[in-house]
Amino acid sequence: MRGFKTKRGRWFGGVALAIVLLLALSGVALAVQFEEGEIYRLPAGAVVANDLYVSAGEIYIDGTVEGDLVAAGGYIEVNGEVTQDVLAAAAGIVINGKVGDDVRAAGAGITIAGAVADDVLIADGGASVPGMPTWPIEIGGRAIEQGVQIMDSAAIGRDAYVAGGTGAIAGTIGGNLMVAMNSVTISADVAGDAQVYASQMNVTDDANIGGSLSYRTEIPSSVPSSVAESVVIVPPAEPSAEVAAPPPTLAEQLLWWTIRVARALLGLLLFGWLLVKLAPQWSSQVATTMGDKVWTVAGVAVIVVVA
Repeated sequence: MRGFKTKRGRWFGGVALAIVLLLALSGVALAVQFEEGEIYRLPAGAVVANDLYVSAGEIYIDGTVEGDLVAAGGYIEVNGEVTQDVLAAAAGIVINGKVGDDVRAAGAGITIAGAVADDVLIADGGASVPGMPTWPIEIGGRAIEQGVQIMDSAAIGRDAYVAGGTGAIAGTIGGNLMVAMNSVTISADVAGDAQVYASQMNVTDDANIGGSLSYRTEIPSSVPSSVAESVVIVPPAEPSAEVAAPPPTLAEQLLWWTIRVARALLGLLLFGWLLVKLAPQWSSQVATTMGDKVWTVAGVAVIVVVA
């Protein structure tokens, strides 16, 4: 546990709340590498044989992380391989490489062009109202366009949950697709079902949905009948003063759960990053205390999560 007492431990102190929850949910991390700085780069060919937690203005993973990657900053780019989960919060997030498990990410602009073996759960930015313009975010001389882009080259092994403003979903999805967005274009190859809740939706002729496509939109959409086994328009709920509103469907519950999880992840990681920048001495003291009493911290974390 010596790493808790090094300079890298300041980051751990800064994200104390986030790490406490992670410890409770996944067990105490006995092999973790902590990094921070203005720019962090894991070069091609380099290997981190532990989980990697990074807080930096710009983060580049060109090598291999043999564990989880937990990253918070301005811009995050994964070009190499992460053998387990990726948890990321940043203005811009790009996944070009290979992820061996899940991707959970929240940011203004998110692009997935690589391979994800399991689920993808992302919440992005972009216009929340039809017709509202958006502006690129400048980080490190890079213009980050708001919204989500799942590219043609993307391969998602299981389900994809996408919530946010605007975006386009292509590539292959091995499970189901669930979308809650303002405006979305779908041209993906989906093995299972697709459920879409949007103000505006465009389904191209290139889309291929193995199961059913069910959707609800504010602006009427034209969906090619050949893209799915069945196409179902979900009618809007009609409020009644005398009849109680029906309980939300499982799909709606999952979509709102997706949004809540992404917001919580973003808030925790950015809160920790701000603590490091604004109160580095206090963060260092917290890191030292938590390093000396890690099992006590883990116990408290369990109580917090159960509560």
